[in-house]
Amino acid sequence: MPKSPEPAATSESLIARILAAIPQGPGYLLALSGGGDSAALLKILAGRVELRCAHINHGLGPQAPEMQTAAERMALRYHCDLETRTLPTPPASNLENWAREQRYAALAALLQPGEILLTAHHRDDQAETFLLAAARASGPAGLRAMVELQPFGVGWLARPALGISRDELQSVLDPAVDVWVSDIGNSDARFDRNRLRHDVMPVLAAWKAEAPANLARAATQWAQVQQHWAVMLNAYAEEISGGIPHAWRAEALLHLPDDVRGMFLRRMTDQAGAPPPPAGVLRQLPEQLRNARDDASVCLQWLGWSLRLYRKRLFLLPPLPALPVTSQSLSAQSHVDVPWSAGGQVRVTCASEEPTVIAGGQTGAVLSLNNGQHKPLSKLFQEMGVPVWVRSYWPQMLRAGEVVAVAEIESSWPADVSNFRWLQAPGWVQPWLDRARARAFR
Repeated sequence: MPKSPEPAATSESLIARILAAIPQGPGYLLALSGGGDSAALLKILAGRVELRCAHINHGLGPQAPEMQTAAERMALRYHCDLETRTLPTPPASNLENWAREQRYAALAALLQPGEILLTAHHRDDQAETFLLAAARASGPAGLRAMVELQPFGVGWLARPALGISRDELQSVLDPAVDVWVSDIGNSDARFDRNRLRHDVMPVLAAWKAEAPANLARAATQWAQVQQHWAVMLNAYAEEISGGIPHAWRAEALLHLPDDVRGMFLRRMTDQAGAPPPPAGVLRQLPEQLRNARDDASVCLQWLGWSLRLYRKRLFLLPPLPALPVTSQSLSAQSHVDVPWSAGGQVRVTCASEEPTVIAGGQTGAVLSLNNGQHKPLSKLFQEMGVPVWVRSYWPQMLRAGEVVAVAEIESSWPADVSNFRWLQAPGWVQPWLDRARARAFR
């Protein structure tokens, strides 16, 4: 393999700062756009770290082929492997968000376990991102703009040039030997960032030369504030959860100021992998909690996720699966493991000669217990600690449309149903199954 060119000798202090900002990892993948920023970062890093490159062709504008060619030539010059991907046909609107989301998805697919994706975002990008977030009222989390290191796909995303200006970063490039493209797409006035870059940032810099650097510094300070808040909110969540995942004492939440409660719930939903709750949900929550007549009266939903009340605790729930339907008819003397809702499984032993089916959804029936008592299912589920939203998913035996047995409860039906139990419960049911088995009515 040909030897790589000698590492750039220009601005050793700049190179040292870049290298110091790169975390240790098994390997690095550089997002190489074909523009000047990523070309400069490639020149700095080539021969200094174990590096490969990726170019994502957005197909936006006439320069797309030229930018891919530039990326290929730069990778070839610095003897770095390059993988290219072409994005699907772009939509007619919302191009800026589409391009960003598609680009990161393509890069995530190329990342190897533990590998670190490097992007050439710099201080001027950070200042623009901070102003955009402020203009869009993105909230405290948005004002932190970009962070230097974060989990990404199966590895990490690092931005080692985030503290360096665009001009300083590109100062290492030599037009005589290096190839890059000045992306005319950066002048497209359809995109908010471009209008900010060309219409607003020059005015700010002319007013105060240090304004871009100070804006970038403000973003860093907001990121630090967010980190401190995250530590405190996580500690508070543990304190008011009582050991139950994604559940918190409703009274404790009500005592929080509205803005702190909002930050808390946004933090918790983010950790659970849920989309952030809309402002309307956060506004309605305290009123619903204060006026709750019963647990079922508190249910706030967005994009399939929900906040629900049960026994004075507020639960964050993922989208629930479709309700189970009649699953399997049992013949006499059968012993089977029945597939159940959302990947669950039920074990059934049935010694009855009468046709029997396993089903779900019945919550208003009355069950005869083996101690001679008759209890409504709602009462039994309450005693077992099974929340309202789980009950319709609980396996039941039906004979002629009548509930004669319920999983984990011994009934008086004249058949051997002692082995009617959950064999494998879906993850979101498991905590309630553990409590039900501890409190099951015998």
